[in-house]
Amino acid sequence: MLSENFVFLCFSHLTFSCPSLSFPVLSHPSPPYSAYEVIKLKGYTSWAIGLSVADLAESIMKNLRRVHPISTMIKGLYGIKEDVFLSVPCILGQNGISDVVKVTLTPDEEARLKKSADTLWGIQKELQF
Repeated sequence: MLSENFVFLCFSHLTFSCPSLSFPVLSHPSPPYSAYEVIKLKGYTSWAIGLSVADLAESIMKNLRRVHPISTMIKGLYGIKEDVFLSVPCILGQNGISDVVKVTLTPDEEARLKKSADTLWGIQKELQF
């Protein structure tokens, strides 16, 4: 869970206000692989998440307006009619996502994207807050 101090620190550098954050917690009863198992098998743990977060933070704080794969609402894109969030290429700067980069998809890719959106919508519409 994000601490209030961390959220304040992140949002204090932006030009929009810090939202009131409330996230549902989805958990697995026990992680399928512990960090120790990963280290034993790979010899190290991956830094990918930390590096990705640092890259996103740099784009926001320096207003670099770089393209990143970010989960955002894609209603209206590629014929998707539901309020679902999928990871798509977005331009990220000090005001957050400024644009979604619309990639030309093959019919098969578009069908797969719609199937993913439908799957997520099926789960999402059952959630209650």
